[in-house]
Amino acid sequence: MAEQDAEPLGAAWWRHLTADSPGYGFIDEATPEVSLAVFPSRRGRGVGTALLRALLSEAREREVMIALR
Repeated sequence: MAEQDAEPLGAAWWRHLTADSPGYGFIDEATPEVSLAVFPSRRGRGVGTALLRALLSEAREREVMIALR
């Protein structure tokens, strides 16, 4: 989650889904689906980029495979 002065700016997360209940970007059960959202008033200021970089860094630390297409 990204915040500035205790105000939320956006968030990014991953979820592991199953073949029985796939999401929009389902690849397989080992590959998580990534979601990212930034409030419209905060777009174009690097918030989404920072969130995605943080998410990818966390995935590397946890050895979670993120597929980029």
